[in-house]
Amino acid sequence: MKAQAIFALCMVGIAAPVCADIQPQSGIWAGSVVYTDDEGCPPRIEQGLAPALTQGDGYEGQRIDFPDPFSPETFAGDFEWTHVGENHWRAAISKEEPSPMGTISVALLHNLYVRAIDHLESTSEYSITFSEGLAAMVGGAGPCILRSTLDHRRTGD
Repeated sequence: MKAQAIFALCMVGIAAPVCADIQPQSGIWAGSVVYTDDEGCPPRIEQGLAPALTQGDGYEGQRIDFPDPFSPETFAGDFEWTHVGENHWRAAISKEEPSPMGTISVALLHNLYVRAIDHLESTSEYSITFSEGLAAMVGGAGPCILRSTLDHRRTGD
């Protein structure tokens, strides 16, 4: 009876937030990283950081057992995730690193989308801001923003 009531509520849209999310299937998964773009980055920084975004971030043949209902905490890093919409979670962190030449501020925004039971996609945006002294050294004053996408695919049981 309870299942029928939930199904009925889903059909009329009242319980859509509870019913709409796709449940990824546990199994063997692989992921590949694609560096998508950047903006405001000095050439020296862009040349050094862009390749670093894609090195070591892919994976193959990893067994992943997803909780039911799905929650990204056990899958996508040690972040505090917020469910922001249907099949969409977001995590954000920021950090400041002091150095002898000034401070580097880094903000990271992750978005995780469940596209299908065998497909997840995570996008990452790194925003790096340099103190005045460091900005003069690296040749840029504004934030340097780098973006990448990690495509996760289920490849087996």
